[in-house]
Amino acid sequence: MPKIRTYGTVCPSCKKPFEVGKIELENGAQLADLRRALSELKWEAEFVECPECKAGKLCGPSDLIFLDYPKPPQ
Repeated sequence: MPKIRTYGTVCPSCKKPFEVGKIELENGAQLADLRRALSELKWEAEFVECPECKAGKLCGPSDLIFLDYPKPPQ
């Protein structure tokens, strides 16, 4: 069953992860699935800005990571 996944990148300055967007993918999707789906949507690269420190960078598909992995139990 598909679910909405959050993806993002890591700030080049403060090194904190931040959200770039959301996409609907099958449960258990991998980064290759994210990159394939964005390619089908003609998403190549965009300039993104960190909400924390305002540093920006050109973010391509290879810079993306999932941000919505469940946190491990503590």
